[in-house]
Amino acid sequence: TTTPIGEMWVGTTDGRVMVFDLNTYDLIVELVSPETEKAGEISSISVEGKVALVGSASHRVSQWHLVTKEFQRSFVHPGQVSSVIVRGGVCYAGDSEGMVIAWDVHTGERSADYKCESGVTCMELEPSTSTLWCAMVDGRITVLTLAPALKLAEVVTSGPKGRLNTLLSVGGKVWGAGVEKTTFVWHAASRKLLGKTKDHSAFVFQLAKLYTLETARVWSLSNDKTVQIYDGEGFFSPVTTHGSVAEEVTAAQAQVQSLKLQIGSLERRLVVEEEKVTSREVEVEKLKDEVHKQLLKIHALEHVIEQKDDTIHGSKTERSKLHEATAKLNAQIADLQGKLNAAEQEKIVLRGDVAKAQEELTRARTEAKEKTSAALVAETERKAVQQDTERAGESLKEKDAAIEKLQKDLKAVKDELVSKGLEAQRKARENESLNERVKSLEAQVTDREHKFRAAEEQRRRLDDQLIVRDNELKQLNVQLRNFNVMKSAQTAEIQTLASAKEQEHKVATSAQDNLLLKSHEYEQASQEREKLEKQLGHERQQVQDARNNEQRLKMQNDELRRQVEKEKN
Repeated sequence: TTTPIGEMWVGTTDGRVMVFDLNTYDLIVELVSPETEKAGEISSISVEGKVALVGSASHRVSQWHLVTKEFQRSFVHPGQVSSVIVRGGVCYAGDSEGMVIAWDVHTGERSADYKCESGVTCMELEPSTSTLWCAMVDGRITVLTLAPALKLAEVVTSGPKGRLNTLLSVGGKVWGAGVEKTTFVWHAASRKLLGKTKDHSAFVFQLAKLYTLETARVWSLSNDKTVQIYDGEGFFSPVTTHGSVAEEVTAAQAQVQSLKLQIGSLERRLVVEEEKVTSREVEVEKLKDEVHKQLLKIHALEHVIEQKDDTIHGSKTERSKLHEATAKLNAQIADLQGKLNAAEQEKIVLRGDVAKAQEELTRARTEAKEKTSAALVAETERKAVQQDTERAGESLKEKDAAIEKLQKDLKAVKDELVSKGLEAQRKARENESLNERVKSLEAQVTDREHKFRAAEEQRRRLDDQLIVRDNELKQLNVQLRNFNVMKSAQTAEIQTLASAKEQEHKVATSAQDNLLLKSHEYEQASQEREKLEKQLGHERQQVQDARNNEQRLKMQNDELRRQVEKEKN
């Protein structure tokens, strides 16, 4: 028995059920009922929804979960179970004692039963008349009504005189074959024998149906190693056929075929979208690698700045020692007043250079403020730096007053002050060298900002591509909804045709089966869409992570600017 999830369940003579993959033909699992004391031959398997029912010669019907392959329960029969059918959540099972029992697969309760005159060999549920056909070992067929309980409708005696091995309902007819090597066809509503054909030289053990676009084909499998194929319309019902209804059903079947083509197109589009998602994931990974490289470069730059801070701190310490030495030589520097004035002029020039550098830094910060999202933070830092600069200016004024006081006492140490002045000039040159290095670091920071802006532009492009993907998904959802509406309309049309002409129910049943197949394809397409949406959610999360990393890089860049400003001050 094949299943809607692409598997085949095969029963064995030793009580095992082997589950194969229809695509790869690989064995998935072997199932054995845990409640069976003695293994018996598997006689029948029936599937509906997520439930699989397995009948065996061990007097039990085992219920399994179709997807997880978990054993759920078993139903006990007085005889060896020969046939199992599950429809609408009800399991109909017949056994060798002639007992036909209806079980509720959800609760496990016994809902109805009927005792046939002899053992049941096979069964078939005929949907157009809502009847259950039960073949017995003597060749007769017991026809039971399904609602509200299993009740006898008729015992069909026109047909074989020997055992029937298989029954099959097709388009308002019931086909049967068995040990007499003959295939029989009955009209389901009147239970009249429409015809028979003897095309096999050995007994027939199975009948199967295959739907094409025009009609249903019936295949008979015999022990003579041959397969006979019949046209399902070859045995006509004793009812006049209306051509207009047949034309409408043919048109409906053509629409179903068109819907199949649309589903195939949608599946191909889903494959393309999955490939695009994979490409986006690769781009995100590349962006993450680039961000990591930028982080490493920033860490290296921070290390260089720390070294420069140590150098500047050492320079400040030496300057403090110089002031202390100057205080000790107050009585000796009177004759160096002129050179001191020259040093003061150089100091004023240096202050002007510092002021110009601060103005350039202010302009650069203003431009950066327009291009980054951290403008308010940068402005606050600028004000803090200005306040520090003002305080430093006041401190310098105090130092200038102290120097003016000391100028009156510097004449006595003119020669020594000359050497100290030369040392001060050397320190000034070192400061100029440090300023050049600071400018170089600022250029590196500017280069990092350009790279960050490029990364941000790449992220915006990726966001635009994600928006396009979302729009394509919305269009795909609209197409799926349109397909659902068309499927509903098709179902309503088929039901109307079936109620208009009961004798044409065979064609309507064919269309309904096609619609069931289409519903399964629609469910598969919906599952693929859900999978694609999950992948998109994962991609959005990766983009969000990249944004967070970018924000952290910006914060580190701001911290680097503050350190540069402190170094200049």
